[in-house]
Amino acid sequence: MKRKTWMIFGISFVMAALIAGCAKKEETTKKATTKEETTVTSQEKETTTTTEETTTEATTTAAKKKPEGEVQFTAKDREGNEYDASVFSGHKVTMLNFFEPWCGPCVGEIPELQKLSETYDAADFQIIGIYNQYPDAENEAMMEELLKSTKISYLVLNFSKELQPLTSEYVPTTVFVDENGNVIQIEGEDKQVIGALNEAGWKKLIDKAIAQVSK
Repeated sequence: MKRKTWMIFGISFVMAALIAGCAKKEETTKKATTKEETTVTSQEKETTTTTEETTTEATTTAAKKKPEGEVQFTAKDREGNEYDASVFSGHKVTMLNFFEPWCGPCVGEIPELQKLSETYDAADFQIIGIYNQYPDAENEAMMEELLKSTKISYLVLNFSKELQPLTSEYVPTTVFVDENGNVIQIEGEDKQVIGALNEAGWKKLIDKAIAQVSK
């Protein structure tokens, strides 16, 4: 009886060990599966992120595509950042205001231009100031003081010879350009607006230009 009892006990112990081993192996398999699922999920997230970044980059590049209109140029701002005709993209109308810091009428209308730049939606209108046709140290010093006193927030670029055809013998001279880089001939107006205007005078022209290109 004792021997039979011990045999039954031994068989029970082995079966228990086998069952425990299966459970442990199953648990290990679950852990391995979970690890694999986590790895796949991480890879999927990484792929999705990369795709989103590529899409965003492509969208940004498309948004900054350089127009093929008549106004083509390369110019730098006061910090040395370079701009070209792609700056027109995304704005129905761009006002190119040629000015100099030593010009009384130019300086006098800058607060009016600043107000206008804050009034319109960027998708409709933007202002770019262009100065320094005859650069020298004194001109730069005057410009530095002008920026401090007027707090211009719109883009200001150094003059580019490529923009020479748009200028006149006088400052300020202003030209309106559409988002394709073509000069806008506002109905009833000259292509070049020579001289300074007040806020109401400029607003009238800007509204006409926006309406004209929106047809």
